[in-house]
Amino acid sequence: MNTSTAKIKNILKSINNFFEINPHKHWVFLLYVFFISISISILFSFYFIYEIKNEKIFQAKAEQKVKQSLLKEDLLKKITDLFNKKDLKRQEINNNLLPYRDPSL
Repeated sequence: MNTSTAKIKNILKSINNFFEINPHKHWVFLLYVFFISISISILFSFYFIYEIKNEKIFQAKAEQKVKQSLLKEDLLKKITDLFNKKDLKRQEINNNLLPYRDPSL
């Protein structure tokens, strides 16, 4: 019992001592943290390159999809027929000029 409380006290004391200002200790701690993080990122990048090289990740799947029409064909046909009718009407008016009758006469 005494040994476990003594261990807990030592751990708490070491944590408490860490927060005291000691540039050397903090600098070493930062070096360890960055070394570990850079090592992990390098290992992850090698794993990532291995997966890409073996084509297990980021595979381009060539699927042939049926090309879907973005237009509704029946509505397009209606609109083109309407414009054709208007064009015929315009041509009739241009070809058969009706004499304009002046209402003041």
